[in-house]
Formats: sequence, C-alpha cells, structure tokens
Amino acid sequence: MADESAADRRVRTKDALARVCAELEDRRALLRETGGEAVLDRLLTAVGAGGDVERKLDELHDTLLRCGDAAGVYGDGLRAPGARPDVLPAADPVDVVFLCPAGRCSRLWWPGDTGEEPPICSLSGEALRWARV
Repeated sequence: MADESAADRRVRTKDALARVCAELEDRRALLRETGGEAVLDRLLTAVGAGGDVERKLDELHDTLLRCGDAAGVYGDGLRAPGARPDVLPAADPVDVVFLCPAGRCSRLWWPGDTGEEPPICSLSGEALRWARV
C-alpha cells in the first residue's frame, strides 16, 4: 500500500465500508460460524465513533479471507492498492440516488419501479440519504 495515494486509500476505504454495509448480515453470519464476530464489532464501534477505520478494515479483511470469503472487504482478496429519504422532493425517481448517510462510504442505491423502500445503513442504522443526480 506504499504506492497508494491518500486519495486512493480514502476511495478504497469508502468502497470497503460500502461492501460491509451492504453485506453486513452475510458477513456477520460467516464470522459467527468461525468465531470471528468480534472483529466486525470492533469495526462497527470505530465507524460509530467517527474515527479512522483503515486498520479495522484490514483486520476484518484478513479475518474474512481466513474464514473462506474469497473477496474480503476490498472485493479483490488482496490488500494492495439531509433530508429524510422517505420524503422525496418533487423529482422523477431516475433523478434520485440514495447515498451513505454520513458520506463515509461509497454505497449507493438506485430506486426502482418496485416501490421498495430505500435500505438502511447497516453500519449506523440510519436511513440512506437521497441526492439528485
């Protein structure tokens, strides 16, 4: 990771947090089976405290790889380099995307025609925030 710029690390961290958020229950189930759930809990505590989470993500990534998850939190198996969403403004659904409520990760969700409610952030428990595209 020595060749990775600070901006690249921020993007990688946001992407990893988005994966953890979107797949939290699946990851927790895998970790529960192997006794590694505390690693995930430490990451969630760090996220809730608003602190640096890179080391906690690395720890979770390594633990997931050891547990048989081929991608880990970085998605490649490697470590190398508001408004309430339930009250939409007057906009077409295609003009709206839902994002991480705190802007800490790169998770996004596009509303479809199914009437499905926007997901909740698995890390903070907050509703994803809407933004115009």
